Amino acid sequence: RAPAPLRVEHAPPAPSLTRLIVPLFAVSGFAAILYEVAWTRILSVPFGGMVYSFSAILAVYLLGIAAGAGIAALLLRVINAPVLLFGVFQLLLAGAVVAGSHVFERLPHIQTTLIAASRGSAARLFAGEAGITAMIVLAPTLFLGALFPLAAAIYQRGRGDAGASVGTIYAANTLGSIAGSVLTGFLLIPTIGALRAILFGAAANAAIGCLALFLGEGKAWKRTAGVVFGLAASVAVALFALPSWHAERMSLGFVRLLRSFEFGGATLTHRMIEKIGASVELERLLFYKEGRAATVAVVATGDRRAL
Repeated sequence: RAPAPLRVEHAPPAPSLTRLIVPLFAVSGFAAILYEVAWTRILSVPFGGMVYSFSAILAVYLLGIAAGAGIAALLLRVINAPVLLFGVFQLLLAGAVVAGSHVFERLPHIQTTLIAASRGSAARLFAGEAGITAMIVLAPTLFLGALFPLAAAIYQRGRGDAGASVGTIYAANTLGSIAGSVLTGFLLIPTIGALRAILFGAAANAAIGCLALFLGEGKAWKRTAGVVFGLAASVAVALFALPSWHAERMSLGFVRLLRSFEFGGATLTHRMIEKIGASVELERLLFYKEGRAATVAVVATGDRRAL
């Protein structure tokens, strides 16, 4: 007979966290859809269309969600501390979102390299775009997927009924997702832009993570140390590691990059990308606005203006 797997036991979660898990997971659902909407808006420019960017994001997004849920289910069999795990995964999610956002500033260069490597093959181009999407989306969605079984386990401890617990958690997450889809597209992106909206969601995840660690299992000093570490890491990232946003370069769509590549090759295109935003002689950004329906940029090259 095989021995039973090792199971690390911790004290039960605080009753306050059991009550708070429903609204907290609704906020997580809000952030999850916020990320998807903002990622789609950003990637639609270098990918050359909403259909391709949305399809790539959705495929990687669902893959990450499924894998993350499976990982969390396995962890719960070994570590009987769902609140601790919930807090850790929230903080990891925030860090992964910020780390993935650093890819944005290199997107025009990466897309140019991909155009050169695809050699006119649409299949290679789409596969490469899926790879770019995975660089940004896969790690955050792994952590997003892990949150659902953890939240259900926390809520079930206070209720006992597994079916009702899963249903309640799922409903809260869905309501948060609805709010996230509406407010991100109609308020956050037009007001603060897609990147700042993503960072806003990451800040919310980090705050939830610190709260969960504070109210979670384990000794008080260990929980306090975890919160201090989470807050210190969040402040350090906010001060020294936030991603940048070059509006001129982020306005370089797929067609323009493709034309530059056909005219002068990859080397010339990379040089053009580096000069844009740094040299007003090459191009000046006259207008840039992230709106509800699209991102609009007006640039001037000499006496010519382009939309």
